[in-house]
Amino acid sequence: PAAAAAALDNWAHHMQQAEGSVWRAAGVLAGGGQLGAAAQVLRGAALPDAAAAFAAAVCDAGMAGEHGGLMSLHGGAPGGPKKGTAAAAAEAAAVAEAGDADLPQ
Repeated sequence: PAAAAAALDNWAHHMQQAEGSVWRAAGVLAGGGQLGAAAQVLRGAALPDAAAAFAAAVCDAGMAGEHGGLMSLHGGAPGGPKKGTAAAAAEAAAVAEAGDADLPQ
């Protein structure tokens, strides 16, 4: 798992730096289950609204607790009650704007 995560990180970094494709880099990370890293790529590319929308979508889908780092946006423990879409989106926007350290790097 750690080797696969490192390989995805390297590939995403290449896509972002060499190819200039932030969206593909975030997609590779998200597809590999690295949701926090995908949000971090978007935030690092000066796309805080996209990062917030991504985090809100993850929360709304109930996946935040399964992929550490997005837990604070989830509203509880895995399997617990999740926040409504509007509440999750508002909190995700605040987190993305503040640069909260809860999202893994």
